[in-house]
Amino acid sequence: MTAIFTYDYNSEYHPSMPMVELSIGLPSADTTLRLGGIVDSGADATIIPVRYLLELGARRSRKAFMRGITGSGTFVDLYPVAMQLGPLRQEFMEVVGVIDIDEAIVGRDILNYLSVTLNGPAAAVEVS
Repeated sequence: MTAIFTYDYNSEYHPSMPMVELSIGLPSADTTLRLGGIVDSGADATIIPVRYLLELGARRSRKAFMRGITGSGTFVDLYPVAMQLGPLRQEFMEVVGVIDIDEAIVGRDILNYLSVTLNGPAAAVEVS
């Protein structure tokens, strides 16, 4: 039997936003931070505010080219982290570090490993 993790939508947004709780840390380290993440199935990659990555002591591993919703692209910094979301634990993955947002965005690089249900009438995200 698979465990189902349920997270409430964030009603501070209008309309309310599907969000989950995730833990990030350095690969092979015990220190972790818990933070909220916006569920974005349109995002290729998971994006974490740089302030959280610096708090962990994460170091930029490389640059990559990322294209936004407008079609224009830019180079971004990637940071190696370990991440836990619901039942999934990734010991090593690269996330995009950005300075101009305050919340994490959980993209398909994580979501594609999970069953994610956006239950709008219940204002809940179910992850298994």
